[in-house]
Amino acid sequence: MKKLLSIISAIMITSTASLFAQTAATVPVKPRTPAQLKQILMKEYSLPLDSKVVSVGMVQNDSENNYQIAHVTRFWSMPYSPLKHSRYELVVFEGDNAIGCYSNFIETKPLIKGSKAIFSGIDSTLGNEIDFSAGVPLMVTINGETYMFKKIDFVTPAYEEE
Repeated sequence: MKKLLSIISAIMITSTASLFAQTAATVPVKPRTPAQLKQILMKEYSLPLDSKVVSVGMVQNDSENNYQIAHVTRFWSMPYSPLKHSRYELVVFEGDNAIGCYSNFIETKPLIKGSKAIFSGIDSTLGNEIDFSAGVPLMVTINGETYMFKKIDFVTPAYEEE
């Protein structure tokens, strides 16, 4: 009888562990709040305090690649100038890691539809979407401009880039 109970306990533990593993694998990644995203960027990439971070949404293309997209606005000025200029980045997060961005981006924030970030009001012939279905594209064309996906650099002044 003891042996039978041991076998039944082992089966129950194994099946429970297997069920938990399957459930954990299918649970969608919980989006981070804009404040949480800003904290990550400030800590890891020296994002300036006066920057604005807006969560655009989650791109879920498969169980392994779930990206959260954030539109970041940072402000800069030339040395000794009181005039402030806006600079936009579209930052891609995977979990708690910012994996890169499209820098010197447009002001327009996209809408997320499935595995695509779509920019309404921009003619499709000029490019108006970023398709994440096969991962993060290294190059995109939006509104006739080409943007490269690259590492995040909030330290170099905006007027020194490109």
